[in-house]
Amino acid sequence: MLPIGLTHFKKAIDTTIESQIVQGLASQVELADFSELNPTPQPNPSNPSATPITQEKFAYDYEGNTLTSGSDPRALYLATVGVVQVDGSNSPVNIPAQAYNIQFSISNPQQNPPVYHIYSIIVANNGR
Repeated sequence: MLPIGLTHFKKAIDTTIESQIVQGLASQVELADFSELNPTPQPNPSNPSATPITQEKFAYDYEGNTLTSGSDPRALYLATVGVVQVDGSNSPVNIPAQAYNIQFSISNPQQNPPVYHIYSIIVANNGR
């Protein structure tokens, strides 16, 4: 029973820290001028190495504090931020023509194989 409880406790901690990381990154994105957000080149599923993904990366320690480098041995969470142009033409909801899907991918570099958790928000052109 104890190992199961510890496993669930660790998952709860991870979820909490990931939520804090996403909240901080999302706040920065939402406060940025729309003109500062640039779409990220998308990978080619048939040949992933053909199109490099240039994404900004952030590293965090076990408490969710920002680190200066992803290679820091204390890095327990790595977050990447991708910007994707939204095509609302086939959407069942009304999405503004000028909007981006901001995708936050969080992983644990110490986990093998790595597990990625993806979170996203839609940011519309705020006129800035």
